[in-house]
Amino acid sequence: MPVCPRCAPQATRTRALTSNPNPNPNPNQVTGLTPEAEEAQEYLMKLPVRFNKLAQRQAKSLAKKPREPKEWAWLNGRVV
Repeated sequence: MPVCPRCAPQATRTRALTSNPNPNPNPNQVTGLTPEAEEAQEYLMKLPVRFNKLAQRQAKSLAKKPREPKEWAWLNGRVV
């Protein structure tokens, strides 16, 4: 399939990503990353735990004291 010259680098990257003969089934074990990429991966892998803790903390807070509806002018005076 012919590829336009502008799209060639993207097509090559796409083929390289999709034609891996031995895909790694565990995304937690990506190898060959730069130190910056490893740090970013660590940060991203910690986010679900962090968000779950925040959601649990909010649920406990709302169980103790439910929110009172407030009128928001920027929502055309709707009560939220």
